[in-house]
Amino acid sequence: MAGNPLAALRPRARGIVLAALVLFSTVLAACGTGASGVGGRTFPLLVGSTSDHPAQPPVIAANGPAGTYAFVYDNQIWLRRDGETQAKQLTRMTFSATASIAWGPLVWSSDGRYIAFTVVENTSPAGGSATGNGFGPLYYLDLATDPATLATSAGTGSVYGHSYTWFGDSILLYSNGSGIQMYMVGSADPRAWQVLDLPALQGNGTGQAGYAAFGDIQVSGADLYYTREDTRSLGVAGPVGNATLYRTQIGTPGDYAGLDASALAGRLPLDSGDPVTTLGQVYSPTGGTIIAGAWQIADSQLALQRVLHVDVTAKTATSQLCILAVPAAAQSDDGCDVPVLDGASIQPLTVRPQLAFGGGDMIAYNGERLYLSGGRVVALASGSGWLVPPVWTPDGQLVATQVASTKVDGGGVTRITTNIILISDDGHRTVLIAGAQNIAWRSAFCGSCPL
Repeated sequence: MAGNPLAALRPRARGIVLAALVLFSTVLAACGTGASGVGGRTFPLLVGSTSDHPAQPPVIAANGPAGTYAFVYDNQIWLRRDGETQAKQLTRMTFSATASIAWGPLVWSSDGRYIAFTVVENTSPAGGSATGNGFGPLYYLDLATDPATLATSAGTGSVYGHSYTWFGDSILLYSNGSGIQMYMVGSADPRAWQVLDLPALQGNGTGQAGYAAFGDIQVSGADLYYTREDTRSLGVAGPVGNATLYRTQIGTPGDYAGLDASALAGRLPLDSGDPVTTLGQVYSPTGGTIIAGAWQIADSQLALQRVLHVDVTAKTATSQLCILAVPAAAQSDDGCDVPVLDGASIQPLTVRPQLAFGGGDMIAYNGERLYLSGGRVVALASGSGWLVPPVWTPDGQLVATQVASTKVDGGGVTRITTNIILISDDGHRTVLIAGAQNIAWRSAFCGSCPL
């Protein structure tokens, strides 16, 4: 889409790129002084801009929401504790000065001890996607130590949507091109365990094999919900398959605590479960990468984007946006209890929409613009939103990342400046943290947080 500074950032790579994902982690190769120790292990990072100019502390608006939250500023993660006016820098990662950096969502564990995140460093973004395939190493911060300890898991995460989440206090679940995996933080035997396998490949009637991949994931109660994408004709623009929201019983975190390797191997992988509802078509904006409908569960309700039609000529995707009551038993359903956000139904193919759902009428849809319940529309500069979803604060306010400006540097790399903004009920925007992005609140119900 002409004039969209994030057009190259939107598409999300999927299943068949797993080998590339593994290789990508080797991009963070040592260049001497960038190495950092992690719990007895070492992972190297490129020397570059962040070691050349220490980050200046961000300025946080005095009238902002309450609570403890983390955010990205100057390509580092910062923490603002409840009641404090200044933020503390948690990471000191170093990146190449010529690279394009993209951060995924910051995701807190339920006890407030850990923050999971992914970051993609593309060292050759000029003339291509600034995020590469959109996947990067999956890290986590341990806030029980001071300074916080940065560690790397065995997994990869996407900078888009909700491809990783915490299961209880210390079990990290994530989806990628090989299925859904589990990583137990602090385990004496740190490795990834396969939670769900990809379904067997099947022919699509044209002599070509079909492909399957998993997308967004979320645990609600004792169930694991996940997007399953069944695709065909990869490498072409337009509709390439269909997506379905599935559910399978995962149990409780306690069911996996203290199990040795043989016991875990006997419990995992889980059964693939049953379909809950269709998410409509899967499509590719340019060929090679695919996009499926977004969804999120809150208070036994499901907000979803169901892609109904893809127009390659007009370069648009038409979706149905609605809220469903989460069914008591998994079942295939393509209905819509409450249609919402009608004005947001048509979006450019280059935009990868995001949903933020806090239950009830707390719904926001970040597409070409930010669409709110009640027909409100917020322009987030340059006619586009951001890679990760906006968020609802514990006290019901909406916060989003705003694109403030873009420019191409001398090396041909597009540099994007962002702000974190607070959006009032009438759509008014207030800058909460200038130069920041990807804010995330610690749970308001965290009674044993180490902070």
